[in-house]
Amino acid sequence: MRPRARPTRKRVDTSRARPTKPNPRGDTDR
Repeated sequence: MRPRARPTRKRVDTSRARPTKPNPRGDTDR
């Protein structure tokens, strides 16, 4: 595995910053 310059996020969670809808799992990571 080569070290990536920019770690690409698999899931770009922009809705995490603003909880518009209740999370079914309750993920509050970051």
